[in-house]
Amino acid sequence: MKPKILVIGAGFAGVFAAKKLYELFMDDADITLVSPSPHFEFHASLYRVVSDRSPLQACFSLEQIFKKTNVQIVTDYILNFDNKNNVANGESGAIYHFDYAVLTLGSENSFFGIKGVSNYSHSMRTIDEALRLSRHIHDVLQEKADTNDKSTTEIIIVGGGPTGVELSGELAVHAANLATIHGLDKQSIQIKLVEALDHILNILAPQESKAIQDRLKLLGVNIEQRSAVTEELQTGLIVNSQVEKTTTVIWTAGVKASSKYQKWNFATNKIGRVSVNQYLQSKENSSVYIAGDGADLPDSGTAWPAIDQGETAAINIYNDFDKQKLLQYKPKKYPIIIPVGPDWAYIKFPNGLKVTGQIGWYFRQAYILKFFNRLLPLSEALAALKSGGEICSICKQCNDYDEQLATNKA
Repeated sequence: MKPKILVIGAGFAGVFAAKKLYELFMDDADITLVSPSPHFEFHASLYRVVSDRSPLQACFSLEQIFKKTNVQIVTDYILNFDNKNNVANGESGAIYHFDYAVLTLGSENSFFGIKGVSNYSHSMRTIDEALRLSRHIHDVLQEKADTNDKSTTEIIIVGGGPTGVELSGELAVHAANLATIHGLDKQSIQIKLVEALDHILNILAPQESKAIQDRLKLLGVNIEQRSAVTEELQTGLIVNSQVEKTTTVIWTAGVKASSKYQKWNFATNKIGRVSVNQYLQSKENSSVYIAGDGADLPDSGTAWPAIDQGETAAINIYNDFDKQKLLQYKPKKYPIIIPVGPDWAYIKFPNGLKVTGQIGWYFRQAYILKFFNRLLPLSEALAALKSGGEICSICKQCNDYDEQLATNKA
């Protein structure tokens, strides 16, 4: 009898768990992938969507990814998950019975209980949020132009981790270009990066992050370290007891595992991650595997380990069904890749070798292409990579500007 396998969540871990399950079982299993969205979002490129780059590099249809498989794609929001009876309930009213399940619910913002942040901050954890933020930045500049506002407008990014650094570097260049298009002084838009710890990028040693700090400063980013946010107001941010006036705060300072894990009565740690054994099985039900941001493992929270975890969970489902020995999950080491503005990246390889600048950017593009090609045929992967250089203009001024450039070139 075919096993019924349910994969919940279509992030890195979920997509690659489903792909591996099909590779192993082929047509000998009923595999269902349930996600609230019909597409996979490549979070490593969301910061570029904020700067008006095409969403095509960050968004892939699940139907496109699984078009040559029997994986059933269902767009639904799972409300309840019953470990005892191996059943999940969708918002659509659908009931999903399973013999095995892989939960890859991803993560959500953590605001650390800071007053006002959830009400007034912008986020960019999804395509929709990235596009809304892009629209907001255009609106801010349009208002400045319409009112002939000569004052300096700050965009404050809270959180000096990879996402905050990538976004601040990209926005520094993007905001200056937008200011010119809207007839404003480039210096009238300032990007500030606020970090509570003593240096940005705590995944690196202070001396290692210096090259990135120097790059950010060269791009015009103001960096505030040892700066704790204590409250956000509608018109500003309280940092180190001082009010910094702004209407644009972008929160990249903290994440936690999906709150659904706790709601569904899994044993979790203080940031919501689920306790798993060496095979990625949950303690509550050995037929339920946890992969990606929700697994309480040292390497959870980044893309390549999530892929490895998803594939390991798939292999163990196949082995368990086939009554073979389960595979122990063993973390691998991957490069740390931090893009900082257009055509520049910092890379630290597992052997300690560091590469910066345009060469680093080429390495980054190679890694992205490698990833895309694991999702799609090479021709489609190359097209997705190329789309990252396309501009998706949002406002009338930018469309007019692009048309003028095209006319001048002609």
